[in-house]
Amino acid sequence: MPYHLLTGATGLLGGYLVRDLLQAGMNIAVLVRANRFSTARCRIEDLMQRWEREVGYDLPRPPVIEGDIAQENLGLDHADRRWVAEHCESVIHSAASLSFEENEKTGEPRRTNVEGTRNVLDICSETGIRQLHYVSTAYICGLRDGRVLESENNVGQTPSNAYEETKLEAEMMVRGAAFVENLTVFRPAIIIGDSKTGYTSTFHGFYTPLKIAHGVAAKLPPGVNLGTMLGPLGLAGNERKNFVPVDWISAVMSHVILNKKLHGATYHLSPGNTINVATMYEVIVAAIRQYSPPRSDSSEERFDVHEFTDLFRDQLAIYQAYWRDDPEFDIANTSRACAHLPCPDIDKPMLMRACKYAIEKNFGWPMEVPVDAEFNVQDSLIGIPSNGNVSSVDAQRVGMNITGEGGLQCTMCFDRNQILSKELGILSADDVIYMNSNTFRRILNAELMPEDAMRSGFVSVEGVQLPQEHLLNVLSVVFDRAAESFVP
Repeated sequence: MPYHLLTGATGLLGGYLVRDLLQAGMNIAVLVRANRFSTARCRIEDLMQRWEREVGYDLPRPPVIEGDIAQENLGLDHADRRWVAEHCESVIHSAASLSFEENEKTGEPRRTNVEGTRNVLDICSETGIRQLHYVSTAYICGLRDGRVLESENNVGQTPSNAYEETKLEAEMMVRGAAFVENLTVFRPAIIIGDSKTGYTSTFHGFYTPLKIAHGVAAKLPPGVNLGTMLGPLGLAGNERKNFVPVDWISAVMSHVILNKKLHGATYHLSPGNTINVATMYEVIVAAIRQYSPPRSDSSEERFDVHEFTDLFRDQLAIYQAYWRDDPEFDIANTSRACAHLPCPDIDKPMLMRACKYAIEKNFGWPMEVPVDAEFNVQDSLIGIPSNGNVSSVDAQRVGMNITGEGGLQCTMCFDRNQILSKELGILSADDVIYMNSNTFRRILNAELMPEDAMRSGFVSVEGVQLPQEHLLNVLSVVFDRAAESFVP
């Protein structure tokens, strides 16, 4: 089966897509950049361990391709570009900058949203990928009123901030890419945390007034009502906002991506019910009272109402247009495609869960350092050469899908008792051997024999093109080679 390359896997929505698409059995590879805290592989390992703690069972590890959408050729070398060309059928482009303001130093959000999308399109064109799933935003509509159709895009609207402007430009760019067939565009409304747990990894939009109030909670006058801040912001309180939980967005997107007959359309991912700004502020007030740290007994450093009003207005200035009354987003395509996946009701308890999670996590600060696996299968196979150009006509290809902590997907190419190469991903294999990383480590440490592992069900095989004795021999050769270079 071909792979589908996902960008933005370490973002909030991208992380949910990793979970949902893998659980649905889809072959995905992830384009991830390293940062000053961690390698690309470690960032994905940390994500996968978090999902495993939540779902309670081992998950496969998607092939990790280190790159950066903001760089030419996505920062990929020739070998990685060849891998994408040979093994990827589509791109799911979820990576984006959520910055509302232009930053002259970093070039964001244009650097990621526009130039990054251009680089993705260039790679698709170079590698022959014709299928693209693009994550836009419902707010490319800009400062429009009334009903916004899924069939509409650029109708001369005025964007209210740099994020909307760059996302509109990027969507028009992908729509203008003549080589793309059956372009699928997803336009989420305002994404908030998980509908059940409140989990989020980004704290923009809805979280901004909450963050400001939480940051000065100890200095607020006793009994201050944040609702009184609506006036200075130019808001009446009845402005409607379309909040959508990230788990629902991912569920809908995954369903569409997995069903080819649903490709080629534009989907507004908007809720069935809106929340007005006054209700949102009521929830924020309640959350501050319930979850923020106790106030200081001293009143010397407290803001008076006017000071707090000025601070609040100044901090939210960039979001001024963001809180205006939303238009009505047409969801005809989404309703037809996903009638079995209605959006959960957006109510006060859901927003309180979102607030509680954000406050308990202090809005993601300090940043948590990703946790790598104690044992990485890939490290134990480092002595086996990586070379996809194997010309032997007698070569047999055996996939290895090692799930769980430190797992790996790879394909081994054999000729008799010799390993010719290994390659990232499960690629045109005669058979695929499945086990978890704990079983792999036990066999490597000679605590378990391959034949016993297969007999007891710790190792299973899909495909059965090769006789069992041959597969046992394959395992023996793999573990013998791994033991030669493995350092416990």
